[in-house]
Amino acid sequence: MNGRRLLFLVIIVLFLAYFFWPSHFIMDGTRLVKLKVQKIRGMYYYADFLTIPDGVTEIGDEALKGCAAPETVIIPAGVKRIGNSAFSGCNMNHLVFLEGVKELGDYAFSDCEYLNHVMINKGMTKIGNRAFSGCSSLKDITIPESVTEIGQDAFEGCPPNLTIYAPRGSKAQAYALENHISWARE
Repeated sequence: MNGRRLLFLVIIVLFLAYFFWPSHFIMDGTRLVKLKVQKIRGMYYYADFLTIPDGVTEIGDEALKGCAAPETVIIPAGVKRIGNSAFSGCNMNHLVFLEGVKELGDYAFSDCEYLNHVMINKGMTKIGNRAFSGCSSLKDITIPESVTEIGQDAFEGCPPNLTIYAPRGSKAQAYALENHISWARE
């Protein structure tokens, strides 16, 4: 079998596995526990976006830890909590939270070294300890006024040019000023 034919067969197998795999996620009710296809990483991440499925209300501790995520991860409105280290060490560039997520666990997105931009929408109230620590490429994060708790060292190890966009008088503005992080009005 020549190399071209083998490559074609591999692509067909990956395509069929991607679209006809029963479920990419291991669920416990409405809690996303783990990716099923962790060993076949390249198969799951050809899209530019990963959207967590409808019906998921919680992303469990370490559920997607170390995954080779696509460029953008979208957390849907139905998700209320993201567990400790849920996405720690993933390779995403952009992160968007739709309204609904209330709480980020400790280390939730720590060590996501390619993460550049984070957009948190209204409704979130808590960012856990070291939630974005070690995100060495993080340029900006938008934090709404609804966030009233930002954990210890939430942005430790982020670049010195990190900018927090937040409303004047918000917890995020106070956190930025206390921790010598650049702040700009949202």
